[in-house]
Amino acid sequence: MTHLQLSALLVGVGGSHSDWPIKDALVELKDLAKTAGITTVATLSQERKSVHPKHYIGKGKLTELNDAICCHKANLIICNDELTPNQTTFLETQFQIK
Repeated sequence: MTHLQLSALLVGVGGSHSDWPIKDALVELKDLAKTAGITTVATLSQERKSVHPKHYIGKGKLTELNDAICCHKANLIICNDELTPNQTTFLETQFQIK
């Protein structure tokens, strides 16, 4: 049986809705991913007043996220916030990864 190595792209949105500076939050998220056996291949962050209700990050960042997924061959996106069902469905459908 082959073992699939999980490689994640970490995504975070910082701003007034967040309790931590986004840089610190992503370091913590990277440590949690490592503990779970997940390799972090890249991080993507954005400062916004609030998360986008449909796709978590802004439209421009979606292009960057797509490029990063392709470049780093990520098979997982880990977001620094709890996503709504609509945000989860959008990201999974848009990028065809969990």
